[in-house]
Amino acid sequence: MAAAGDGRARIVDSLVAGGMAGAVAKTVIAPLDRVKILYQVTPSSPFTLPGAFASLCRIVGTEGVLGLWRGHTATLLRIVPYAAIQYTSFEQFKRVWLSIQGGGDANGDIAGFAKLCSGSLAGFTSVVVTYPLDLLRARLAVERDTSQPRFGSLYRITRSILASRGVAGLYTGLTPTLMGIVPYAGISFWTFETLKSLLLSHSDRAKLSHTERMACGGCAGLLAQSASYPLEVIRRRMQVDATFARPDGSSKAAPSSTAGIVSLARRIYETEGFIGGLYKGLSLNWIKGPIAVGISFTCYDAVQAHLQERYTTTAR
Repeated sequence: MAAAGDGRARIVDSLVAGGMAGAVAKTVIAPLDRVKILYQVTPSSPFTLPGAFASLCRIVGTEGVLGLWRGHTATLLRIVPYAAIQYTSFEQFKRVWLSIQGGGDANGDIAGFAKLCSGSLAGFTSVVVTYPLDLLRARLAVERDTSQPRFGSLYRITRSILASRGVAGLYTGLTPTLMGIVPYAGISFWTFETLKSLLLSHSDRAKLSHTERMACGGCAGLLAQSASYPLEVIRRRMQVDATFARPDGSSKAAPSSTAGIVSLARRIYETEGFIGGLYKGLSLNWIKGPIAVGISFTCYDAVQAHLQERYTTTAR
Protein backbone atom coordinates (compact mmCIF):
# COMPACT_ATOMS: atom_id res chain seq x y z
CA MET A 1 0.00 0.00 0.00
CA ALA A 2 2.86 2.37 0.86
CA ALA A 3 4.50 1.67 -2.51
CA ALA A 4 1.24 2.31 -4.33
CA GLY A 5 0.75 5.56 -2.42
CA ASP A 6 4.31 6.61 -3.21
CA GLY A 7 3.72 5.87 -6.89
CA ARG A 8 0.55 7.97 -6.93
CA ALA A 9 2.39 10.81 -5.18
CA ARG A 10 5.11 10.75 -7.86
CA ILE A 11 2.48 10.93 -10.60
CA VAL A 12 0.78 13.89 -8.90
CA ASP A 13 4.19 15.57 -8.54
CA SER A 14 4.85 15.14 -12.27
CA LEU A 15 1.41 16.43 -13.24
CA VAL A 16 1.68 19.55 -11.06
CA ALA A 17 5.29 20.29 -12.00
CA GLY A 18 4.65 19.68 -15.70
CA GLY A 19 1.57 21.89 -15.79
CA MET A 20 3.35 24.75 -14.03
CA ALA A 21 6.43 24.40 -16.24
CA GLY A 22 4.38 24.57 -19.41
CA ALA A 23 2.34 27.56 -18.23
CA VAL A 24 5.39 29.61 -17.20
CA ALA A 25 7.35 28.85 -20.38
CA LYS A 26 4.46 29.61 -22.74
CA THR A 27 3.54 32.83 -20.94
CA VAL A 28 7.09 34.14 -21.30
CA ILE A 29 7.38 33.47 -25.05
CA ALA A 30 3.72 34.07 -26.04
CA PRO A 31 4.39 37.37 -27.90
CA LEU A 32 7.07 35.74 -30.06
CA ASP A 33 4.80 32.76 -30.60
CA ARG A 34 2.00 34.93 -31.96
CA VAL A 35 4.30 36.70 -34.42
CA LYS A 36 5.73 33.36 -35.55
CA ILE A 37 2.27 31.95 -36.26
CA LEU A 38 1.25 35.07 -38.20
CA TYR A 39 4.27 34.67 -40.47
CA GLN A 40 3.84 30.92 -40.84
CA VAL A 41 0.30 31.25 -42.18
CA THR A 42 0.91 34.30 -44.42
CA PRO A 43 2.70 33.17 -47.61
CA SER A 44 2.94 36.74 -48.96
CA SER A 45 4.99 38.02 -46.01
CA PRO A 46 8.71 37.14 -46.18
CA PHE A 47 10.22 36.66 -42.73
CA THR A 48 12.96 38.89 -41.31
CA LEU A 49 13.87 39.57 -37.69
CA PRO A 50 13.40 43.36 -38.12
CA GLY A 51 10.03 42.58 -39.70
CA ALA A 52 9.12 40.40 -36.72
CA PHE A 53 10.00 43.24 -34.34
CA ALA A 54 7.90 45.61 -36.46
CA SER A 55 5.01 43.13 -36.20
CA LEU A 56 5.29 43.17 -32.41
CA CYS A 57 5.15 46.98 -32.42
CA ARG A 58 2.21 46.95 -34.84
CA ILE A 59 0.24 44.56 -32.63
CA VAL A 60 0.87 46.77 -29.60
CA GLY A 61 -0.20 49.84 -31.59
CA THR A 62 -3.46 48.34 -32.88
CA GLU A 63 -4.47 45.95 -30.09
CA GLY A 64 -2.58 47.19 -27.06
CA VAL A 65 0.06 45.34 -25.05
CA LEU A 66 -2.38 42.55 -24.20
CA GLY A 67 -2.71 41.90 -27.93
CA LEU A 68 0.70 40.21 -27.72
CA TRP A 69 -1.00 37.55 -25.62
CA ARG A 70 -4.08 37.19 -27.85
CA GLY A 71 -5.12 33.55 -27.86
CA HIS A 72 -3.16 32.92 -24.65
CA THR A 73 -6.28 31.74 -22.83
CA ALA A 74 -6.54 28.86 -25.29
CA THR A 75 -2.78 28.35 -25.01
CA LEU A 76 -2.97 27.92 -21.24
CA LEU A 77 -6.06 25.71 -21.47
CA ARG A 78 -4.00 23.47 -23.72
CA ILE A 79 -0.45 23.78 -22.39
CA VAL A 80 -1.21 23.00 -18.74
CA PRO A 81 -2.73 19.56 -19.43
CA TYR A 82 -0.36 19.06 -22.41
CA ALA A 83 2.82 19.65 -20.41
CA ALA A 84 1.46 17.81 -17.37
CA ILE A 85 0.63 14.75 -19.49
CA GLN A 86 3.88 14.93 -21.45
CA TYR A 87 6.21 15.10 -18.44
CA THR A 88 4.21 12.51 -16.49
CA SER A 89 4.07 10.16 -19.49
CA PHE A 90 7.82 10.52 -19.95
CA GLU A 91 8.46 9.54 -16.33
CA GLN A 92 6.11 6.56 -16.64
CA PHE A 93 7.63 5.37 -19.93
CA LYS A 94 11.07 5.68 -18.31
CA ARG A 95 9.90 3.40 -15.51
CA VAL A 96 8.71 0.86 -18.07
CA TRP A 97 12.13 0.92 -19.76
CA LEU A 98 13.85 0.57 -16.36
CA SER A 99 11.84 -2.58 -15.65
CA ILE A 100 12.66 -3.94 -19.12
CA GLN A 101 16.38 -3.20 -18.66
CA GLY A 102 16.40 -4.67 -15.17
CA GLY A 103 17.02 -1.44 -13.29
CA GLY A 104 19.01 0.49 -15.88
CA ASP A 105 22.74 1.29 -15.78
CA ALA A 106 25.02 1.73 -12.76
CA ASN A 107 23.38 5.08 -12.01
CA GLY A 108 19.86 3.68 -12.35
CA ASP A 109 19.38 5.48 -15.68
CA ILE A 110 17.98 4.17 -18.97
CA ALA A 111 19.87 3.98 -22.27
CA GLY A 112 19.89 6.85 -24.76
CA PHE A 113 17.60 5.06 -27.23
CA ALA A 114 15.12 4.40 -24.42
CA LYS A 115 15.12 8.13 -23.53
CA LEU A 116 14.46 8.95 -27.19
CA CYS A 117 11.55 6.49 -27.37
CA SER A 118 10.13 7.62 -24.02
CA GLY A 119 10.17 11.25 -25.13
CA SER A 120 8.54 10.44 -28.47
CA LEU A 121 5.79 8.38 -26.86
CA ALA A 122 5.18 11.09 -24.25
CA GLY A 123 4.85 13.73 -26.96
CA PHE A 124 2.50 11.52 -28.98
CA THR A 125 0.28 10.90 -25.95
CA SER A 126 0.02 14.55 -24.93
CA VAL A 127 -0.75 15.77 -28.47
CA VAL A 128 -3.58 13.28 -29.03
CA VAL A 129 -5.26 14.28 -25.76
CA THR A 130 -4.99 18.08 -26.13
CA TYR A 131 -4.86 18.76 -29.89
CA PRO A 132 -8.22 20.61 -30.34
CA LEU A 133 -7.05 23.31 -27.92
CA ASP A 134 -3.87 23.80 -29.96
CA LEU A 135 -5.96 24.34 -33.09
CA LEU A 136 -8.17 26.90 -31.30
CA ARG A 137 -5.07 28.69 -30.00
CA ALA A 138 -3.73 29.01 -33.57
CA ARG A 139 -7.06 30.36 -34.85
CA LEU A 140 -7.17 32.95 -32.06
CA ALA A 141 -3.54 33.98 -32.66
CA VAL A 142 -4.21 34.99 -36.28
CA GLU A 143 -7.61 36.58 -35.64
CA ARG A 144 -7.58 40.36 -35.74
CA ASP A 145 -11.13 41.03 -34.53
CA THR A 146 -10.46 42.72 -31.18
CA SER A 147 -14.12 43.60 -30.55
CA GLN A 148 -14.90 40.10 -29.26
CA PRO A 149 -14.10 39.09 -25.65
CA ARG A 150 -11.39 36.43 -25.40
CA PHE A 151 -13.72 33.71 -24.10
CA GLY A 152 -16.39 34.83 -26.58
CA SER A 153 -13.95 34.43 -29.46
CA LEU A 154 -12.94 30.98 -28.26
CA TYR A 155 -16.56 29.84 -28.08
CA ARG A 156 -17.43 31.44 -31.43
CA ILE A 157 -14.51 29.81 -33.25
CA THR A 158 -15.29 26.40 -31.72
CA ARG A 159 -18.94 26.66 -32.74
CA SER A 160 -17.96 27.74 -36.27
CA ILE A 161 -15.60 24.78 -36.72
CA LEU A 162 -18.16 22.28 -35.41
CA ALA A 163 -20.89 23.73 -37.64
CA SER A 164 -18.81 23.63 -40.82
CA ARG A 165 -16.68 20.49 -40.40
CA GLY A 166 -17.93 18.63 -37.35
CA VAL A 167 -15.75 17.15 -34.62
CA ALA A 168 -13.17 16.12 -37.26
CA GLY A 169 -12.57 19.83 -37.88
CA LEU A 170 -11.07 20.15 -34.40
CA TYR A 171 -8.37 17.70 -35.46
CA THR A 172 -7.35 19.43 -38.70
CA GLY A 173 -3.57 19.20 -38.95
CA LEU A 174 -3.25 16.37 -36.41
CA THR A 175 -1.29 14.11 -38.77
CA PRO A 176 1.64 16.49 -39.42
CA THR A 177 1.58 17.41 -35.73
CA LEU A 178 2.04 13.78 -34.73
CA MET A 179 4.70 13.37 -37.43
CA GLY A 180 6.49 16.38 -35.98
CA ILE A 181 6.09 15.65 -32.27
CA VAL A 182 7.74 12.23 -32.49
CA PRO A 183 11.17 13.61 -33.46
CA TYR A 184 10.65 16.87 -31.53
CA ALA A 185 9.76 15.39 -28.14
CA GLY A 186 12.16 12.48 -28.58
CA ILE A 187 15.13 14.71 -29.42
CA SER A 188 14.16 17.26 -26.77
CA PHE A 189 13.94 14.82 -23.86
CA TRP A 190 16.92 12.76 -25.07
CA THR A 191 19.18 15.82 -25.44
CA PHE A 192 18.19 17.32 -22.08
CA GLU A 193 18.52 14.06 -20.14
CA THR A 194 21.81 13.15 -21.87
CA LEU A 195 23.42 16.56 -21.30
CA LYS A 196 22.22 16.57 -17.69
CA SER A 197 23.72 13.13 -17.07
CA LEU A 198 26.95 14.16 -18.82
CA LEU A 199 27.37 17.26 -16.68
CA LEU A 200 26.60 15.37 -13.47
CA SER A 201 29.12 12.65 -14.37
CA HIS A 202 31.86 15.32 -14.47
CA SER A 203 30.77 16.93 -11.22
CA ASP A 204 30.73 15.91 -7.56
CA ARG A 205 27.31 17.54 -7.07
CA ALA A 206 24.04 15.64 -6.79
CA LYS A 207 22.10 18.08 -8.99
CA LEU A 208 22.68 20.85 -11.52
CA SER A 209 22.20 24.56 -10.97
CA HIS A 210 19.26 26.38 -12.58
CA THR A 211 21.66 27.99 -15.07
CA GLU A 212 23.04 24.61 -16.12
CA ARG A 213 19.53 23.22 -16.51
CA MET A 214 18.58 26.24 -18.63
CA ALA A 215 21.62 25.65 -20.85
CA CYS A 216 20.78 21.95 -21.28
CA GLY A 217 17.16 22.80 -22.04
CA GLY A 218 18.20 25.51 -24.49
CA CYS A 219 20.36 23.06 -26.45
CA ALA A 220 17.52 20.53 -26.42
CA GLY A 221 15.07 23.11 -27.74
CA LEU A 222 17.44 24.27 -30.49
CA LEU A 223 18.04 20.77 -31.85
CA ALA A 224 14.43 19.64 -31.55
CA GLN A 225 12.96 22.76 -33.18
CA SER A 226 15.38 22.62 -36.11
CA ALA A 227 14.67 18.95 -36.80
CA SER A 228 10.87 19.22 -36.84
CA TYR A 229 10.22 22.80 -38.00
CA PRO A 230 8.87 22.15 -41.56
CA LEU A 231 6.05 20.06 -40.10
CA GLU A 232 5.30 22.92 -37.70
CA VAL A 233 4.78 25.25 -40.69
CA ILE A 234 2.57 22.70 -42.46
CA ARG A 235 0.34 22.08 -39.45
CA ARG A 236 -0.15 25.80 -38.84
CA ARG A 237 -1.23 26.29 -42.46
CA MET A 238 -3.71 23.44 -42.08
CA GLN A 239 -5.02 24.71 -38.74
CA VAL A 240 -5.87 28.27 -39.75
CA ASP A 241 -6.93 27.86 -43.39
CA ALA A 242 -10.10 26.14 -44.53
CA THR A 243 -8.65 26.23 -48.05
CA PHE A 244 -5.20 26.56 -49.55
CA ALA A 245 -4.66 28.87 -52.48
CA ARG A 246 -3.21 27.52 -55.70
CA PRO A 247 -0.80 29.66 -57.75
CA ASP A 248 -3.60 30.31 -60.30
CA GLY A 249 -5.84 31.79 -57.60
CA SER A 250 -8.19 28.83 -57.24
CA SER A 251 -8.43 26.89 -54.02
CA LYS A 252 -8.10 23.38 -52.75
CA ALA A 253 -9.59 21.79 -49.64
CA ALA A 254 -7.21 21.41 -46.74
CA PRO A 255 -5.35 18.10 -47.03
CA SER A 256 -5.86 15.56 -44.29
CA SER A 257 -4.02 12.50 -45.63
CA THR A 258 -0.28 11.88 -45.76
CA ALA A 259 -0.40 12.38 -49.53
CA GLY A 260 -2.15 15.73 -48.98
CA ILE A 261 0.53 16.79 -46.50
CA VAL A 262 3.28 15.93 -48.99
CA SER A 263 1.39 17.87 -51.67
CA LEU A 264 1.11 20.91 -49.39
CA ALA A 265 4.81 20.71 -48.51
CA ARG A 266 5.69 20.57 -52.21
CA ARG A 267 3.45 23.54 -52.95
CA ILE A 268 5.03 25.61 -50.16
CA TYR A 269 8.49 24.68 -51.46
CA GLU A 270 7.64 25.55 -55.08
CA THR A 271 5.94 28.88 -54.33
CA GLU A 272 7.92 30.12 -51.32
CA GLY A 273 11.18 28.17 -51.37
CA PHE A 274 12.90 25.89 -48.85
CA ILE A 275 14.17 28.45 -46.35
CA GLY A 276 11.54 31.10 -47.07
CA GLY A 277 8.67 28.58 -46.94
CA LEU A 278 9.27 25.36 -45.02
CA TYR A 279 11.68 27.07 -42.61
CA LYS A 280 9.86 30.40 -42.49
CA GLY A 281 10.36 32.00 -39.09
CA LEU A 282 12.96 29.47 -37.92
CA SER A 283 15.36 32.19 -36.80
CA LEU A 284 12.65 33.51 -34.47
CA ASN A 285 12.17 29.96 -33.19
CA TRP A 286 15.90 29.76 -32.50
CA ILE A 287 15.32 32.63 -30.08
CA LYS A 288 12.07 31.56 -28.46
CA GLY A 289 12.51 27.77 -28.68
CA PRO A 290 15.60 27.42 -26.46
CA ILE A 291 14.14 29.97 -24.02
CA ALA A 292 10.84 28.10 -23.78
CA VAL A 293 12.35 24.62 -23.49
CA GLY A 294 15.04 25.80 -21.08
CA ILE A 295 12.47 27.47 -18.81
CA SER A 296 10.15 24.47 -19.04
CA PHE A 297 12.73 21.84 -18.09
CA THR A 298 14.24 24.04 -15.37
CA CYS A 299 10.85 24.89 -13.88
CA TYR A 300 9.76 21.24 -14.00
CA ASP A 301 12.87 20.01 -12.19
CA ALA A 302 12.67 22.80 -9.60
CA VAL A 303 8.97 22.31 -8.80
CA GLN A 304 9.27 18.54 -8.71
CA ALA A 305 12.29 18.73 -6.40
CA HIS A 306 10.39 21.10 -4.10
CA LEU A 307 7.37 18.78 -3.97
CA GLN A 308 9.50 15.72 -3.30
CA GLU A 309 11.36 17.57 -0.56
CA ARG A 310 8.06 18.49 1.06
CA TYR A 311 6.91 14.86 1.01
CA THR A 312 10.25 13.77 2.49
CA THR A 313 9.98 16.36 5.28
CA THR A 314 6.39 15.28 6.01
CA ALA A 315 7.44 11.62 6.16
CA ARG A 316 9.99 12.47 8.85
